[in-house]
Amino acid sequence: MRTLLLLILFSTSALAERPFRTDDPYQTRLYGWEVFGGVEIKSGSYGGIKNRNDIDFNAGFDYGITEKSEIGLSGDLYRVQDPGQEGIGDAVLHYKHRMTEATPSVPDIAIDLQLKFPTGSKSNGLGSGKADFGLISLFGWKSELWTTNLRLGYIYTLSDLEKDRIELGVSSRYEASENVRFLGELSVDKDRREVGLGAARLIAPGTWLDLMLGAGLSDVVPDVSVRFGVTSTL
Repeated sequence: MRTLLLLILFSTSALAERPFRTDDPYQTRLYGWEVFGGVEIKSGSYGGIKNRNDIDFNAGFDYGITEKSEIGLSGDLYRVQDPGQEGIGDAVLHYKHRMTEATPSVPDIAIDLQLKFPTGSKSNGLGSGKADFGLISLFGWKSELWTTNLRLGYIYTLSDLEKDRIELGVSSRYEASENVRFLGELSVDKDRREVGLGAARLIAPGTWLDLMLGAGLSDVVPDVSVRFGVTSTL
């Protein structure tokens, strides 16, 4: 019960559908839940620290409040840094509304509003200690086997340790079979650049197990990362 309470209170990323960092414009069904959680292991020299290793335990949920919108909460349940500290990271609250349905000439489009709560300890290097506000545009293209998403966002931060930024992400999912998906992604902003390749497998009705391998293309991103976890719709 205590673990479930932590999942609800500090459930990241409303920023993305697991295991992507790039969210899609699609919402969970009306009065339906999507819950997710996993682990990310990061290694390399990044963020001004050499030979660094981090482990993040993260989780979250989305809930459909209308036929075209959802709310969600996500965050780092616990982070272990070497060298560094350990503890709870930041949490993100979001509201996503689907603006248009796809036509032959127009993609699916949604707007995602995000608020980051500085629940992570600034003194321990687990967060900036200030809130962030995000305005995200999401675009989606679907075919029989492919789903491709584009994320374009502006993040305004109150932190003196970070700067406002524009974020861009492209993700794609290929339905190899009814039970297997192949995944690919490129995400960038002013300083961060990362690529990822992975796969997901259906392990129960509505429940997917995922694995994503990431490679950093800039010195503020881990050289390598491994993300794995589970997503379930209820």
